[in-house]
Amino acid sequence: MLRAVVFDSDGTLLNTPEIILAAYRHVALKHGLTPPTREEIMRHMGKALHEIYQGLFPDHDSAPLVASNGEYIVAHRTKIEALHAGTAYAVPVALRWTLRGVRG
Repeated sequence: MLRAVVFDSDGTLLNTPEIILAAYRHVALKHGLTPPTREEIMRHMGKALHEIYQGLFPDHDSAPLVASNGEYIVAHRTKIEALHAGTAYAVPVALRWTLRGVRG
């Protein structure tokens, strides 16, 4: 019996790249650090948030940076574009396939 269907949302279902990049800039400035470039950030994408901050700012404790990042995202969550183009169609289709036992 199917008990749950899990979808990755960050950057997959939700269009989040711009708010994520803005959060890194905000956090750096808030903590008196030089904001990383888009290229520097992209080299670390896919890692856990604390690992990204450790990579971007190795001489600083990542815990307060991660906390500030979370505060920024919560405060600006309404700026996240709800869905990538086509997601409104793709998610219900994928869910129907999953319920029918179709595997990707």
